[in-house]
Amino acid sequence: MSNTARGYICEGTFKGFHQSMKRDNPTEKGKLVIGIEIMKPGKFGDESSMEEFTIPQPLIDRGLPARLHSFTNKQITVPFEIRSWSMEGRSGVSQLVTEKIFQYLDDGVLEIKPATKAA
Repeated sequence: MSNTARGYICEGTFKGFHQSMKRDNPTEKGKLVIGIEIMKPGKFGDESSMEEFTIPQPLIDRGLPARLHSFTNKQITVPFEIRSWSMEGRSGVSQLVTEKIFQYLDDGVLEIKPATKAA
């Protein structure tokens, strides 16, 4: 993950979507998250870990899940921001996909293509 002038980006393999239900009210609509598998150096070689990013409702309403579906198991770049929260004596941070992802999709730069070797 790296820091940009207006947020962060994460590069990794898009693994899909997960609907996360709220613990205190199972009938209430939960949040939609995407999973990105990233590789990190470890003691015994590269190790994979999963990062989760919440898709805000306005991006869902604009059709982001349908546009991302075709990138399953492909290397992509995800722009995101970090927001802190606290409620009912708990606190934490959330990683939220930003609307800049639409620009990446429209410009054709969401997917990370392998470099081609010159002959």
